[in-house]
Amino acid sequence: MRRIGRAGLAVVLASGTLTLGVVVPSCSSSDGAKKTPGITYGEGGIIHVDPGTITITPANPEVTYDPVTGKPNPIQFTVSGAGSVPVEWKVSNPYLGTISDTGLFTPSDSFGGEGDIEVHVGDAVVKVHIVVSVNKVQNGGGAGSDADAGLGGLGGVGGEGLGGTVPDDVLAVLEGTPTADGAMKLLYPYDGTVFPLDVLPPLYQWTKGSHGAIQAVYFHISSPPYYDYKGYFSVPAAATDFIRHPIPKDVWDAATRSAAGSTLKVELVFAAGGKAYGPLTQNYKIALAPLNGRIYYQAYATAFVQNWSPELTVWGERFGGATLSIDVGAEGPKLVAGSTTDDHSGCRVCHSVSAYGDRMVVQRGDDYTSTSSYDLKNGNQESRAYKNGTLGWAGLYPDGTLGLANSIDVTGTNSNDGDTELYDMTNGNVVPTKGLHEVATRIGLPAFSPNGKHVAFTLFEGPSTPAIGNANGRKLVSMDFDLATKTFSNPQLLWDAKANDQRPAFLTFMPGGTDDSEAVVFQHRWDNDDLASSWHGSRAELWWVDLKTRTPHKLDQANGIGADGKRYVPTGPNDHGTDETLNYDPSISPVASGGYAWMVFMSRRLYGNVAVAAPWDSDPREHDIRVNIATKKLWMAAIDLNAAPGTDPSHPAFYIPGQELKGINSRPFFALQPCVTDRGTCRTGVDCCTGFCRDGLCQPPPVDECSKIDEKCTTADDCCDVRAKCLGGFCAMPPPR
Repeated sequence: MRRIGRAGLAVVLASGTLTLGVVVPSCSSSDGAKKTPGITYGEGGIIHVDPGTITITPANPEVTYDPVTGKPNPIQFTVSGAGSVPVEWKVSNPYLGTISDTGLFTPSDSFGGEGDIEVHVGDAVVKVHIVVSVNKVQNGGGAGSDADAGLGGLGGVGGEGLGGTVPDDVLAVLEGTPTADGAMKLLYPYDGTVFPLDVLPPLYQWTKGSHGAIQAVYFHISSPPYYDYKGYFSVPAAATDFIRHPIPKDVWDAATRSAAGSTLKVELVFAAGGKAYGPLTQNYKIALAPLNGRIYYQAYATAFVQNWSPELTVWGERFGGATLSIDVGAEGPKLVAGSTTDDHSGCRVCHSVSAYGDRMVVQRGDDYTSTSSYDLKNGNQESRAYKNGTLGWAGLYPDGTLGLANSIDVTGTNSNDGDTELYDMTNGNVVPTKGLHEVATRIGLPAFSPNGKHVAFTLFEGPSTPAIGNANGRKLVSMDFDLATKTFSNPQLLWDAKANDQRPAFLTFMPGGTDDSEAVVFQHRWDNDDLASSWHGSRAELWWVDLKTRTPHKLDQANGIGADGKRYVPTGPNDHGTDETLNYDPSISPVASGGYAWMVFMSRRLYGNVAVAAPWDSDPREHDIRVNIATKKLWMAAIDLNAAPGTDPSHPAFYIPGQELKGINSRPFFALQPCVTDRGTCRTGVDCCTGFCRDGLCQPPPVDECSKIDEKCTTADDCCDVRAKCLGGFCAMPPPR
């Protein structure tokens, strides 16, 4: 591969240059006509092409660069042997560049990777494999890199923005051979994290070194042979102590896109006192695609509303509670439910969301036994149609039409006092069922599987059964559910906490494709005077258990324990010595993305050196969370698909960008965004109510065609890619190799 200077791009052809596509066997046209050698016309106007007659030039293109802009010049491809048959040009990986209808290829100057230049002639496809390599150097963040932080913090993750230009003498230090400094450690992000595409870049945070104040930092980001970046930054203007620094958004986008499906390496070197120290090195897996879905969560001390009165914050202001949402790539959240009022009546927290983004139910601040419903597909319209004390924290059927009632008091407000029933969520009426009350009369925090065929819950009261034994509030139970007959059957004991002070709660299903791959993730909680919450010093870990073998196991890496059995989450003062036991409220997207399932959860762990308050110092009536930022925040972790029971399928988590940095955030639900109808614009089939997206528009289900990745399926046989699995009703790729 040809290397270039301090900033640029190279395009090379892999050996073998020309790869021929699969061709339908030729057949004679009705009149036997043969317009061009190698081309015949069949019945119905089908054009059969012998690919051996098709030639693409240039076979070995060389990239040249504009001497003024430094950007790559376009490459003109031509095809011969096609006669008068129309040809169509395509780039298999659009991030590598674009190609016009006339074969003019414009390489990207940002993204690296591999792909094919394709020419489609009749029923033949001829390909040239290309490799794009990007090498960039940056010195300083430039103007505007320390703009207003906004609700989510600068860049959606906090910190002081990008530093300025590094002078030549310090630059020479950073480019020299660094010395290790044992006092310097990266606090965030975590080594081994799996990142999806299109999320905002993480804020790198580190401990102080033992050799004086840091003058500059050097980032080396690489994914050979596709991407190499060198970034040099001095101390940000707003920083009082140089202990953190972000990666520019455009750089992170280019680096992760270039490394999709493989590994991205990041090295940091620091200049202090005329010497270089480091490197601090981490490696991440990059998923093959962006996330699908939207995160709904409850927020206290949110900037959107004030509805908590007459109580005030410790700094003398009113505050509020509401339910917010975050979309992938957003630097701040949006208000979903809640309003500013002179009393508690506008507060809307403690909610449940249907998996496919149709409905949300949420408790009302003026009466916690009363539940409002929100139509998420129609402007979040609120209705109040449910009986008191029946549907708080209900488990919603995937499309939001049914709700299985939670029967325990989650918050200590006596808000749920009825027996468990199945409800019609359009009117709040009880739906007659079979088999439910033979097992359970009072259950806690139920959840449906994404395909609607299973439910899981904590069993508090019900008849003793051979499969379950006595109900005691410490057992995690699953049952099958038949929608047509509203029948519950096949009760199974998935996990028994056994100890009196422990219990499972906040359940969520993995996006399984068959019964064999169904699994439940849950919060294993202890040390608390409440039934399920994360208050008052409670500690919790995230666990998972499959329905087939019922073999439970901790999600160690998501919790903060590495594959070597050692804690990797940093420790710190303010009772942060065991942050691996501060993980709560898991929720998993109903569909897989980029080769993984994605779990969002709340954690009270340290967020590097940005949020360092004691784990339970999060009540604005008692603590100044503006100065000492609370650690009650949302995190996300990738989960391997179809993992072996009794193993840990999780990966280290990352802080979810865009959430209110100075807010109190919890109870996340990971649901799909409301789907688009008719021919609305879409990114993938997941965006469409039909489940099919073609050429950026939602389409009716195609006839006699296979389903692409992120399009609807019933079994894996429906998917075009033979490697794909049908998970959560959509074709999904297996994890990157």
